[in-house]
Amino acid sequence: MTTPQFAGATTVVLLGASNVSISMRRILGLLQAGLTGTIDVWAACGFGRSYGIESKFLANRYTGITKCEMWEPLLATKPDRCVAMITDVGNDLLYGVDVDTIIEWAEWCLQKLAGLKTEVVISLPPIERVEQLSPWQFAIAQRILYPSGRGRLKHATVMTQVRQLTAEIGKLAERHGAQVVAPRLEWYGVDPIHIRRSRRTEAYSAMFSRWSCWSPPEEIGTAGDRKIGRLRPYEFRRFGRLKRTPQPVHADDGFRISMY
Repeated sequence: MTTPQFAGATTVVLLGASNVSISMRRILGLLQAGLTGTIDVWAACGFGRSYGIESKFLANRYTGITKCEMWEPLLATKPDRCVAMITDVGNDLLYGVDVDTIIEWAEWCLQKLAGLKTEVVISLPPIERVEQLSPWQFAIAQRILYPSGRGRLKHATVMTQVRQLTAEIGKLAERHGAQVVAPRLEWYGVDPIHIRRSRRTEAYSAMFSRWSCWSPPEEIGTAGDRKIGRLRPYEFRRFGRLKRTPQPVHADDGFRISMY
């Protein structure tokens, strides 16, 4: 389960939900294009993933990010250099989790990452796009994107919580010396929370550029998707049955990926 440390490796920690999952191959391509030397990726993500509670997407169930098995082996690596991206923090609002609890979970992650002297970038909720939703558009999006959400939440309540969460993430980042990126309206289309495929390079480049060790390639468009096989997490449940995959799930010349 433990991934051995590479000598002089850059450790990259990716925390999030479906945005990270659907963009993973583009993210890996950008990391390889913008970082030098060996890269050791640790990702805790998944469709509908919560930061603190068990979540379900179709037949799959995942533990909360703060409760997954990644943290102990990650903290044991003692990397020379560590960077992290935290995103999809607003996911838990649709599970009925209050803002204070979400901030507690995010702060727990930041405290763990501080032990690795990590440069952290946090993506704020896409508030510009979300605020454009009418009550009926919000209701449809909630049913489609969060079919297992805990009840049907009121449009006005969630809009207020999104604004509050955005402000609190800014304060949290300031306390911990993390960078924040505000998603741009043009990154989103009809889907109000998932970054459009055509904008993923731009969006993740904006986030990674906050790391001192990441340099964008001369032509950012040349950083294509990383060709890689199936990326199964260490542990999840499918139809109630526990599934486990040894980690790292991928390792080749100077590039390793561990999924949780």
